[in-house]
Amino acid sequence: MTEFEKLTKNQFFVIDSENLNTVKSRLYGFAVHEGEFVQNQDLKKDLNLAGGRGTFVYVKVDSNKITIEQDYNGCYGLFLFRDGDYFAISNSFWKLVEHVGNAHSLSLNYDYANSFIQVNLASLAYRDTLANEIEMLPRNLFVSIDISSKKLTTNRLCFEEHVVDINSKKAFEILDNWFYLWTDLIRSIKSKTNNISTDLSGGFDSRLVFALFLGAGIDMNQVTINSINDTKHTHADDYEIASAIAKHFGVKLNAGDIRSSKKAFKDLRTVINLSFYTKLGFHKQMYYKYNYYEKPIFAFTGCGSVKNYPNKTASEYKNAIVMRAGGYDPLMKKSTETLVDSLYSQFTEYYKVEDPDSKELPRHQYYDIRCRNHFGKSTVEAYMSNAFDFTPLIDPELRKIKFSDSKCDDSMLLYSIMLARYCPDLLEFKFDSGRFIEKSTIEYAKKINEKYPFKLKKREIVSYLNTDSDETETSDLSDGDCEDFVLKAFKSKAFRGMFAQCFPLRVYDKVLCGIPKQNFHPLMDAYACISAVRMLAQMQGQNSIKDNDLYSWLQTFEKYPDYEESFVHFSQMDMLKKYVTARIDIKNFGNSTNSVELLSGADKLSYCEKPAWFKNEKGEGLVTQSFAGDVDLELKCVGSGDLRISLMGIDFRDKNGVRFPIWIDYNKIMVNGKNLIETPTVVCLEKPIIKYLKVTDGQIVKIHAEWKPFDKTSVMI
Repeated sequence: MTEFEKLTKNQFFVIDSENLNTVKSRLYGFAVHEGEFVQNQDLKKDLNLAGGRGTFVYVKVDSNKITIEQDYNGCYGLFLFRDGDYFAISNSFWKLVEHVGNAHSLSLNYDYANSFIQVNLASLAYRDTLANEIEMLPRNLFVSIDISSKKLTTNRLCFEEHVVDINSKKAFEILDNWFYLWTDLIRSIKSKTNNISTDLSGGFDSRLVFALFLGAGIDMNQVTINSINDTKHTHADDYEIASAIAKHFGVKLNAGDIRSSKKAFKDLRTVINLSFYTKLGFHKQMYYKYNYYEKPIFAFTGCGSVKNYPNKTASEYKNAIVMRAGGYDPLMKKSTETLVDSLYSQFTEYYKVEDPDSKELPRHQYYDIRCRNHFGKSTVEAYMSNAFDFTPLIDPELRKIKFSDSKCDDSMLLYSIMLARYCPDLLEFKFDSGRFIEKSTIEYAKKINEKYPFKLKKREIVSYLNTDSDETETSDLSDGDCEDFVLKAFKSKAFRGMFAQCFPLRVYDKVLCGIPKQNFHPLMDAYACISAVRMLAQMQGQNSIKDNDLYSWLQTFEKYPDYEESFVHFSQMDMLKKYVTARIDIKNFGNSTNSVELLSGADKLSYCEKPAWFKNEKGEGLVTQSFAGDVDLELKCVGSGDLRISLMGIDFRDKNGVRFPIWIDYNKIMVNGKNLIETPTVVCLEKPIIKYLKVTDGQIVKIHAEWKPFDKTSVMI
C-alpha cells in the first residue's frame, strides 16, 4: 500500500449497488454540531448532520437503510453514476471514475471541459462534471439507499436563505447566536491548543472573522494572524492595511505559537494525489501539502461573503463571463454560454425564480457552485494534512438574513451592521483596491444597531501554555518539484497529441505560452487541460489508466520528448495563422427550423459555431474555420431545402474595422465524393466559391476540402 493509499484509506469511499452490505457508518471530514467540533471518533450516537456546519460527508447505516448526508456548503461533493439498475456514489469524482470506468462507458463532457479551461478559478457547472454520465448532487440533497431493494433516492433540504428582514428582532437574534456560536468554538479550541489561526488582509471578509477573534476573549498573542507579505496579486496593499489594524489592536502578524510536529511526505506521488483527488477538474489552484500535522491545526477563514456577490443581474453576469470566454477562444465562448444557460434554467426551476434577470440567479451560482468548488474543495484539501479550516461566513443561520432593506438598498448593509455591532473600530480602516463602504450605509447600520443594542458578555480571557512538541521533518519536496513534474508531462509530445484529439491545438499553444507570463498559480489552465485529457483517456480505455492513480497516469508522459523544442511562440503563430486559415459557411435554406448538425469533423485544428447572425426565417447556418490545410466534415440536414456551401478566407479587419482580403487557394472540394472544382481556385471572404445542393430532412452530407495559402504558384482568376 502506497503512502497516499494509507493516508486516504478512510478519507474517500465508493458505495455501489453491489457492495451495500459491506458499508459501515462513518463521518468523513469534520462537523460543528451544537457548538462542538466533531470527528468520526467523537460520535457517540447517530446525529442528524445534513446541511450542517463543517466539511463532511456522513454515511449512516441503520438496519436496512443507508443515509448519506453532506455539509451545508457541499464541500466534498457527492458524485453519482447510474446505468440501468446499477448505481455508484462517492465523495471523490476521480475515485468514482476509476471504480466504474472499467465496466461502464464514460464520455467527456466537452462543454464542461471547454468552459473549465478558460474560467478564472473554479468550475461554473451546477450538476455537470467532466463525465456526461456522472453528476454532482446539489449541496442541499442527501441520499437514502434501501439495502434490500438496492434503490437509491435523493431527498431535498429546504435551505432558508435571505428570508429574514434585516431590520427585525429575529435578524439580530440570529446574528448574536451566530456570534456566540463561533466565538465559543474559538474559545473551546483555544483552551486546548495554540494551534489556531485566522487571516487578515485588506479585504472585507477576513476582517469580519478577525472581529470574532477579538470578541472571543482569548489571548491574541497566542494565536497566529496570517497576512501574506509579497508583491503578488493585491498582497502588498493587503499587508499594509493588515499591519495598521494589527498595530491598533496590539497584535502581531505572522507570529503565533503553532506547535505541531510535522511528518514530511516522502513521495511526490502523495503530494500530487492529495490535491488532484480533491480538486482536479473543479478547482484550478493546487495548494500542495508536504507534511502531515501530528496534532491538528485549526484555521478560521474568511471564505464566503455576507454581501450580495457578485451583485449583478443574470444578464450582466452572463455577459461578463461569456465575454471573458470569448476573449480566450471562440470555442470556449460557445461552451460557456451553453453551460450558463443550463445552470440558469436549472436554478429557475429548482428555486422557483420569478424574474429571469434578477440578481438571484448569480447569487445561486455563487452559493451553489463557486463556494463549494472554490472554498469547499480547498477545505477538503487542507483536511488531508490534518488541518481544519472553518468558514464562519458560510453559515446556514447567517444566510437567512437579507443583505439590505428598502431604506438602504446597499448589499454592504448586513456587513456594516455586523462590524458596527461586534467591532466598530474595524470600520475606521480602509479596504484594498480602493474599495469602500458608503458613509450613509455605515450610519444607517449604526442606527439599526441602536434599535437592537448588543452588550458583549464578560468572559475570562482564555490562555493556554503550549508544551507541545514542534519537531518537523524537513520535506525534500516543494512547489517547484510539483510544478516541474506537471509541466514536464503537459509539455510532452504525447500529451499534446492526446489533447489535439478533441481540442484545437491553438488552445494548447495558448495555455503553454501563458505559463511563463503568470507569477500567481501559473499552471491553472494546464491543470484544466490535464483533467480533460485524463477523462479522454478513460473514455478511450487506454492502458495508461489501468491500475494507475492520477499521479502515475501523468507520469506515463515523462518518457516522451519535450514539445517545447519545436514550439512556435503563440503570438507568432497567431500572426501567421490568418494566412493559412480557410473558412466554410454552410446553411440549409428552407424555413426557420432548417439547420445542419455537425456529426463529426476529422480535423482537430478547427472549430465550428452557429453564430446568431447566421440564423433567420430561412434557417440556421454553421461556420467552420481551420488552418490544417484539409478538413473532413460530416453533416446531418435538419429539414429539406437548399444547402449552400460557401468556401472562402477568414474575415480579417484592421483596427478601424476595414476588411483586408486573405486569399486562400482551394485545390479540392468534394461533396459526397464528387469534386466540385476542376482547377485550383483562389478565394477570399468577399469572393467565395458558392455551391448549392438539394437536400432532404435527415440527409447526411460529407464534405472534404483541401487548400493552401496564396503563394507564387497560385493563379488569380
